Amino acid sequence: MNFTISSEIEAHRVTLRDFIQGEVMPLEADPSTYDAHENIAPDQLEAMRAKAKTLGIWAPQAPVV
Repeated sequence: MNFTISSEIEAHRVTLRDFIQGEVMPLEADPSTYDAHENIAPDQLEAMRAKAKTLGIWAPQAPVV
Protein backbone atom coordinates (compact mmCIF):
# COMPACT_ATOMS: atom_id res chain seq x y z
CA MET A 1 0.00 0.00 0.00
CA ASN A 2 1.22 3.47 -0.88
CA PHE A 3 0.45 6.10 1.75
CA THR A 4 2.23 8.89 -0.06
CA ILE A 5 0.24 12.12 -0.20
CA SER A 6 -0.27 13.32 -3.75
CA SER A 7 1.15 16.70 -4.72
CA GLU A 8 -2.40 18.02 -5.22
CA ILE A 9 -3.47 17.05 -1.70
CA GLU A 10 -0.22 18.36 -0.23
CA ALA A 11 -0.71 21.73 -1.94
CA HIS A 12 -4.26 21.86 -0.59
CA ARG A 13 -3.03 20.97 2.90
CA VAL A 14 -0.39 23.72 2.82
CA THR A 15 -2.94 26.28 1.60
CA LEU A 16 -5.29 25.35 4.42
CA ARG A 17 -2.50 25.43 7.03
CA ASP A 18 -1.28 28.83 5.87
CA PHE A 19 -4.81 30.25 5.90
CA ILE A 20 -5.49 29.01 9.42
CA GLN A 21 -2.14 30.23 10.77
CA GLY A 22 -2.04 33.51 8.89
CA GLU A 23 -5.69 34.58 8.86
CA VAL A 24 -7.94 32.67 11.25
CA MET A 25 -5.73 32.38 14.33
CA PRO A 26 -4.76 36.08 14.38
CA LEU A 27 -8.42 37.01 13.96
CA GLU A 28 -9.43 34.80 16.87
CA ALA A 29 -6.61 36.18 19.04
CA ASP A 30 -7.71 39.80 18.57
CA PRO A 31 -10.34 40.78 21.16
CA SER A 32 -11.54 43.67 19.00
CA THR A 33 -12.94 41.23 16.43
CA TYR A 34 -15.61 39.98 18.82
CA ASP A 35 -19.06 41.49 19.25
CA ALA A 36 -20.98 41.89 22.53
CA HIS A 37 -21.99 38.20 22.44
CA GLU A 38 -18.39 36.99 22.00
CA ASN A 39 -18.93 36.08 18.36
CA ILE A 40 -16.68 37.25 15.57
CA ALA A 41 -18.29 40.35 14.10
CA PRO A 42 -20.38 39.50 11.00
CA ASP A 43 -18.40 41.71 8.62
CA GLN A 44 -15.09 40.12 9.63
CA LEU A 45 -16.57 36.65 9.53
CA GLU A 46 -17.89 37.24 6.02
CA ALA A 47 -14.45 38.50 4.95
CA MET A 48 -12.85 35.26 6.21
CA ARG A 49 -15.47 33.19 4.42
CA ALA A 50 -14.83 35.08 1.19
CA LYS A 51 -11.06 34.48 1.49
CA ALA A 52 -11.64 30.77 2.14
CA LYS A 53 -13.89 30.54 -0.91
CA THR A 54 -11.31 32.32 -3.05
CA LEU A 55 -8.62 29.87 -1.91
CA GLY A 56 -10.85 26.88 -2.61
CA ILE A 57 -10.93 25.70 1.00
CA TRP A 58 -14.56 26.58 1.78
CA ALA A 59 -16.82 23.55 2.41
CA PRO A 60 -14.21 20.85 1.68
CA GLN A 61 -16.82 18.13 2.21
CA ALA A 62 -18.84 19.37 -0.78
CA PRO A 63 -18.22 17.89 -4.21
CA VAL A 64 -16.45 20.00 -6.80
CA VAL A 65 -18.80 20.85 -9.66
